[in-house]
Amino acid sequence: MKESYGQRAARQKNKTINPESNNTVRPDRKEKSTFNLSLDTLNNLEDAWVLLRRKLKGTQRVTKTLIVEKAIEIALDDLESKSELSELYHRICE
Repeated sequence: MKESYGQRAARQKNKTINPESNNTVRPDRKEKSTFNLSLDTLNNLEDAWVLLRRKLKGTQRVTKTLIVEKAIEIALDDLESKSELSELYHRICE
């Protein structure tokens, strides 16, 4: 069975090799990226962040970065498994 985007991300999070130095890098290493998002999307992200923080208070640290990362993993897994039938494909084609 082919490994999904989320599975690859989880595996890479556990151990990553830096190709330049051939050393193991910290598993939680992040790369800063900038994307332009609509105000509606930013407001929805803020609302989701507040909701998840309230619901998971004390059990899970929730950040906007975590929400975006997981949402992208879900969308890419769906695209990979369903291709033209995926939600991402349909929303882009609208």
